[in-house]
Amino acid sequence: SIFRTAVRAVVFSWPLLVTQVCVGADASASTPDPAAGPFANPDHVTLLDYFPPADPETGFDETIPKPEAIIGHSIGRTLARHDLVVAWFEALAEASPNVELVDIGRTHEGRRQITAIISSVRNIDRLTEVQRAHLANEADAPVFTWHGYSVHGNEASGVQAAMAVAWYLAASRDDEVREMLRNTVVMIDPSLNPDGYGRYATWANHAAGRVHVADPAHRERTESWPGGRGNHYFFDLNRDWLLLQHPESVNRVRFLQKYHPLVMTDHHEMGADNTFFFQPGAPDRWYPLIPDANRQLTEALGRYHARALDRARRLFYSEESFDDFYPGKGSTWPDLQGTVGILFEQASPGGLVRDTA
Repeated sequence: SIFRTAVRAVVFSWPLLVTQVCVGADASASTPDPAAGPFANPDHVTLLDYFPPADPETGFDETIPKPEAIIGHSIGRTLARHDLVVAWFEALAEASPNVELVDIGRTHEGRRQITAIISSVRNIDRLTEVQRAHLANEADAPVFTWHGYSVHGNEASGVQAAMAVAWYLAASRDDEVREMLRNTVVMIDPSLNPDGYGRYATWANHAAGRVHVADPAHRERTESWPGGRGNHYFFDLNRDWLLLQHPESVNRVRFLQKYHPLVMTDHHEMGADNTFFFQPGAPDRWYPLIPDANRQLTEALGRYHARALDRARRLFYSEESFDDFYPGKGSTWPDLQGTVGILFEQASPGGLVRDTA
């Protein structure tokens, strides 16, 4: 039964593939080279460039505020401040009956940790009942999925991506998206490490100039110590899912154990010349208590992502570099909780624009 519902989650979650944005790849573009399109210059990127073309007869709900209405710039033009990210999610929840915003706690520095719950109006209005049906594994219960971004604060494209995905799901009038939301409850945590992200966004915006510089040696990409990877105490929160030594992790795990989503995705950045990775990871490095059924589901999700990226003519790889051995990481901890955890890694711009091989 869990296998059936998890596979349904794959079928109904295709828009969530468009999850890593800054000046990265446009999954809908006709050219395999993002630099040949609008992403060659972040000043020219609009929110709609990140998504498939809208049906002219349905389009998007114009009453749903775009992120730039609150953060003051288009996504990808600069890094949004954390407080403005939170303010935009508040505006999204106020404007859309498809969105409920939950405060899950505070960080060491007092920043808010939030999660946006996005689904059909019917599911949102009866969320407690839907949650109960999901936990009872009823056959017609909607699938719960959770998507977490930028646990390493200086892997900042994830925070920007979270806003784009949330807006798309709330504003799209596409029949397939609406059907997905009738069958799926999507939970988005836009910033798993608000203190580290805040530190990095301040640095990167300070170091950037009016003219974008793509040189890998530019000051944008020589972040000074302590950097934004860790939290207030410079701890790597992607090692704390099992240890639970920091409030960010405690708050998140407490929230997740109320819902037990069937699929969790964890969005990171890696070296600029490597992209795009998704799990399964290295086949010889699995934590021995991860059930075989979980591995099969991870492989099924991997095949789904491979087909989607093939259609989009994007480079990707899997089954190497990363693994599921340490159970205190965001993509491995779920595998011991009745959930399928999936790691995504995209090339890091380390700023806004970067030359790569």
